[in-house]
Amino acid sequence: MPDEERNDESSSKPEKRRGEYDRGRLRSLTPDERRFLGTPRMKDDPEPPPREASEGKAPLATPRGSGTESGGSTWQQEVSAVPKETATGSADAEPEPAKKSRVERKARPSARTRKLDQRSSPISEMQTPLLIIGGLVLLLVTFYVAREFEYWKHVLYTSRHGQTLETGPDKYPGVSSDELIKQAFEAERRGDIQNAVERFMAARQKNPSYRGILFHVGQLRYENGKFDEADKLFEHAIAFGEDVAAANHSRGLIAVRHKNLAAAQRHFGAAAAADPFTAEYHYSWAEALRMDYHPKEAMARYEHAALLARHEKDRSLFKIRMARLEATDPTTVAAEVEKQRAEGDLSVDWLMTAAALEIRQAGTGEGARLIEEARARNQASLFVPCVTDMFFANAASKLPDIAQACHPEIATTSP
Repeated sequence: MPDEERNDESSSKPEKRRGEYDRGRLRSLTPDERRFLGTPRMKDDPEPPPREASEGKAPLATPRGSGTESGGSTWQQEVSAVPKETATGSADAEPEPAKKSRVERKARPSARTRKLDQRSSPISEMQTPLLIIGGLVLLLVTFYVAREFEYWKHVLYTSRHGQTLETGPDKYPGVSSDELIKQAFEAERRGDIQNAVERFMAARQKNPSYRGILFHVGQLRYENGKFDEADKLFEHAIAFGEDVAAANHSRGLIAVRHKNLAAAQRHFGAAAAADPFTAEYHYSWAEALRMDYHPKEAMARYEHAALLARHEKDRSLFKIRMARLEATDPTTVAAEVEKQRAEGDLSVDWLMTAAALEIRQAGTGEGARLIEEARARNQASLFVPCVTDMFFANAASKLPDIAQACHPEIATTSP
């Protein structure tokens, strides 16, 4: 019996020591895991466990020593006491040396990153001086373009139209543009318009930065009856931004003389758009609309002109009544005339309104009398715009009594 007990103890001790060794031992990485992580095997790493352990299977429990039932049961109990992670070979458990080496590789910058950092530092230092130099160059270019704006605008316009405003060589060599401007004004005061025009244009040819010369020369040509030449000069003035509103208005007047009412409306509308606070531009626009048989549209322009007018408001109000007389039933205008008569004597514009009503109703005699009464008030600033209205001009061309009262030389004056 004692010999058997000693044999049992001797057979169980190796099994117990092996269980304690297995519990303290760390699992090594498999070759597949090493290839995935890129970690070389250390010298002191233990040999990898059997394939069954790496695949998650429990190792076979083969006891050392005798194969008695007591020895086998003790080995199975010790194997079952091994932690699950160690026994199954879980991928969560990783040796500390492998973790440490991977963290160190992430923390250390690569050689390519260090080279890029070394290249970017001098570039960032050069950015500020380059930006300053670029800003100075842009400022100088802007200043130069602003200074030479008129010249380059002149070159662009003339190249686009294929011709220059001035033809021929310089007629006044050695004479400055300022001196030519002075001589041109002196010739204009003397009445030598042709000489003045030539010197004005020569001065602008020498110095395109002079503003207003084209419009001024166009006005001289217009006043001398050279309307086609004046229209061309006004067109150039508009292209170069010289008195755009006034130049468009003058072109509209020339179009009215040529009986091109559609072009006149465009020019008057452009003048009103360029300067919406001048009553004359809206008034002329309304006149062109009325001559083109658009009385309703003309009324709105007359009302705008009356709103802006300071000294000639009655003229626009008279035109509104004439447009209303042409566009609507004359009974409305007749009621307004009777209301004014009830309040006292009729003014010049109201007398001319009453005369228009009489002429429209074939009362030519009474109409002529009312015109003569309005003339006797001696208010030319109001009587002339009324008597030169297109209504009285048409009536004077057909009725001798009206023509005598209106005086043909006044009635045939263009609007």
